[in-house]
Amino acid sequence: MLKLLKFELIHSYRSFALVFVIFLMGCATLPLFPLDVFAIASVLLVFATFGITIAVFVTIVRNYNSSMFKKPGYLTLTLPVSSHQIVISKIISALIWFTITGIVLSFGLFIMFLVLGLKSGAEIDFGMIFNAIAQQLKYLRLDDYLELFKLLVRGIIISITSVTGIYALVTIVQTKYTRKHKVVIAFVIYFIYSFILSLLTQNIFGVNTNLYPYTEDVLFNVTTLINIVQFVVYYFITIYVLDYKLELE
Repeated sequence: MLKLLKFELIHSYRSFALVFVIFLMGCATLPLFPLDVFAIASVLLVFATFGITIAVFVTIVRNYNSSMFKKPGYLTLTLPVSSHQIVISKIISALIWFTITGIVLSFGLFIMFLVLGLKSGAEIDFGMIFNAIAQQLKYLRLDDYLELFKLLVRGIIISITSVTGIYALVTIVQTKYTRKHKVVIAFVIYFIYSFILSLLTQNIFGVNTNLYPYTEDVLFNVTTLINIVQFVVYYFITIYVLDYKLELE
């Protein structure tokens, strides 16, 4: 498993490294431009931040598709490991890259404001900044930490579920039943499934932001349960197709 994960990270880092370096360089150099150029560039940087997040997600999916169902797939699927190990290693790898992406984006924005402050002649005392943060953390109650923990857990579950769902969708169309128009079929399956899921969550579980009668904790538990159920379904669909229905190009 660890060797698979290491291979996944080494194989995919080239796809992300250049994007991250360009983003960090842009954050460091933008404040050095004149104010009017900086204002326009800052707006573009905000869009770039969302764009990078989407690009990372697309790259993860593309790497999964190419490493599993293109020429490298013959090597991947003949390794002396189970389908479970392959899929789990790819899910963990995706989660790691999402985490790294969040860190890089946050660090880039920090660099931009730091350079902007230095350019304006402000004296930046990191010790004072960290002390101020520490003082603010002292005012947080146990409930606040629990809320932060819940948000973290929910974010991880949603990320894993989203990635596994796309993996399942990409895998489903790699069978003898879908030899042509795979992209179109994948979109049709996605929209049909999304429509059915929306009906189920609203009518069976009652998860509706306008009408939902329960507390925020209950809403959190129900939505988390829905995501976990989706993950289990996506995961075993992926494994089943890989083991019994897969047809490589």
